[in-house]
Amino acid sequence: MTKRKQCAALALALTLTISMFGCEKDKETTQSSAVSQIKTSDSAQPSNVKVKEYKFPEFLNKIKSLDELSRKLYTSFDSTQYVAEVEEQPFEGYKCEKLLADLFFTYRDGRAVGLLDKSGNVVLEADEYTEITVVSNGILQLSYDKERNAPMQYMKYDSDGNLSDYKHKKFSADSLYTYESQADDSGTDAVYSLMIPDGKNVVSSDGSDKWDSVEKISADSIDTNKAYKGFYKLTKNGGIYYACFDDFYNYDIYEGAYAKVCVKVGGEYGECYLADHDDYNELVKMIDSFGNAS
Repeated sequence: MTKRKQCAALALALTLTISMFGCEKDKETTQSSAVSQIKTSDSAQPSNVKVKEYKFPEFLNKIKSLDELSRKLYTSFDSTQYVAEVEEQPFEGYKCEKLLADLFFTYRDGRAVGLLDKSGNVVLEADEYTEITVVSNGILQLSYDKERNAPMQYMKYDSDGNLSDYKHKKFSADSLYTYESQADDSGTDAVYSLMIPDGKNVVSSDGSDKWDSVEKISADSIDTNKAYKGFYKLTKNGGIYYACFDDFYNYDIYEGAYAKVCVKVGGEYGECYLADHDDYNELVKMIDSFGNAS
């Protein structure tokens, strides 16, 4: 279904003014001194006029989002899938806290934290780092005590649990590559893919990496409070989507909002973004009920 992005600004006001008059000339006056007597016609007086009471739309009251990026469809990295709390201590002599990437146990020695492999062997001594987290698939972030005000350190890990030093480079849009291919064997329709530095393409929620268009955009072009390092606008089958990147090229895919609605009914005002197609259909019905819609 074709999705349209539009902004609807609605102001509803009902003013009913009834002022009907009858005008009758006095037959006894001359033309030079004609006087008009204006009388209110009895038949013009309103009787039992009922004005419909308009209420603030219920379906809009249910929508709380004032953020254009409110409907997340896909995330390339879910940090909760890489961290598990340790409920029972697996090794004697160590106080394990978390299991990272199903490969390493964090253990604490005073304020310092280190790493054990799943056999209980020390792979990183607990001596200088106070926190270790997974920030992307294959990358660990190691933090010093905040009082040191030292920069973060990073390490790479593989599926066998081997660690190596890693020099992290901050996100740069110049490291992403857009290329064109054909949608099918006919070669008539062009599609586009967006490649990140690890050689993988940005995919949609259905796993497809083909888009009708790919466009780098600025943060100012999206009404959001979410913090990302880079934004790309993607289209597919008439729909608008946003790929939003963090500093490690992890990305979230959001469905673009169908509309921004600003409504004032009586003394009640509300505004929100519509990110659901059913809500958008409800908006269309509401506009149609006013008797004028484009």
